[in-house]
Amino acid sequence: MREVFNNGKIRARLISYPPGATFERHLHSNFYASIMLLGSMQEETGSGTAEYLSPHFALMPPDFAHANMYGKYGALELVFDFETDMLHTDFDLHRAERNAHRVDSTQVAALVSALVNKPACWREDGFTDLLALALIAEDRVEKSPPPWLSRARDYFDDDPSAARVASVAHACGVHRVHLVRVFRDYLGMTPTQYRLQAMTIRAVALMQTESDNVSAAAASAGFADASHFAREVRKRTGISPSSLKNLHDYNRLGDQMLHLFSRGR
Repeated sequence: MREVFNNGKIRARLISYPPGATFERHLHSNFYASIMLLGSMQEETGSGTAEYLSPHFALMPPDFAHANMYGKYGALELVFDFETDMLHTDFDLHRAERNAHRVDSTQVAALVSALVNKPACWREDGFTDLLALALIAEDRVEKSPPPWLSRARDYFDDDPSAARVASVAHACGVHRVHLVRVFRDYLGMTPTQYRLQAMTIRAVALMQTESDNVSAAAASAGFADASHFAREVRKRTGISPSSLKNLHDYNRLGDQMLHLFSRGR
């Protein structure tokens, strides 16, 4: 976990969640916003259980109770704490409710890069731009996904470098074109994009937990070379793999995050 910006009104932290990290039901004492740059999360609220895939934005009002569990390869999130008055004056969110939806990865990565890499004078503007962008929801499919979609995702998650769209479609008993259409409609990306995202978060997790070598982590996750992996990480997060490796330590994160959640934000 690393604080990337703090001007007294806004605090931004880049947080790595280890694979399968689970946080029991808790609530936040003030407004809390996050953007999941890589990975996935299941969340339980009073309304039921939902799953979120990166890139994903969440805004929670004070005293909103939830429990969450991160995916097979963990997650990378940019987390914000900020003065409530700022939401009232700049974004008219004094009656804000739970807000969660996908965001545009290219625009988010550019703004995150500014937050992490640019001088401090850029960062408050970068934060307000990022929050404004995140508050614009995309159209979502409301009906339930077909049962086979979960099985298709498992093929890509379990071995993303080897799984192929045609073979996964065949295994699920659907036409390849239909597979692509369902992934696009329910997950906001094609199967190929999903597969590449799974490879990226797997390589990031390996880089933090098992390998000191970026190239070795990229190869283990199925990338042909480290440069391809680096491009994907930069495209999705705005940060290089080497910078991510320097920013995070998965091994010490669990106790730290449990302490933060137990006292609320």
